[in-house]
Amino acid sequence: MERAPLPTEFDVMHPELHYLASAGSAQGGAFIPPAAGAGADSKNMSADARLQILLVEDEAISALALKRLVARLGHEVCAVTAMAEDAIRLAGEILPDIILMDIRLAGEMDGITAAREIRDRFGIGSIFMTANSDPATRALAENAQPLGFMAKPYSPMMVKTTLRHAAEQLGPQTRN
Repeated sequence: MERAPLPTEFDVMHPELHYLASAGSAQGGAFIPPAAGAGADSKNMSADARLQILLVEDEAISALALKRLVARLGHEVCAVTAMAEDAIRLAGEILPDIILMDIRLAGEMDGITAAREIRDRFGIGSIFMTANSDPATRALAENAQPLGFMAKPYSPMMVKTTLRHAAEQLGPQTRN
């Protein structure tokens, strides 16, 4: 009996690459992401608003599972990357509403440093995801002024509640 092939959405999660995860248009071989907030009424952002989310996670299976969960909750993951440096660049290009940021990432820069730089440069807040809840890491993360925390492993209810809280904090703000 032949097995069905596995989904190829994330064939290989190579740390130097980012993965655009939504519809956009190809122009001369370059991918141009949709405008942040496309399809959502950004002027009246509320707890039920459709958020545009940049997902920064270096574990491919975790990223895929979270991307699917976020979509089921009515939000859009506009891009996924495994590297903090790419997250900073993508945040400036896409201007998502929020960033789901793993604290520990592959590469030289961690998620806390990236989140702080993204907030300073673009005014975009992050929700930290971590399996490590030691007090020193938590204190460093708090200094980055996150919109929230999600402890791994996370449940659908935890993700829903955290995203709803983040939407409430954003209020009626717009990105573009």
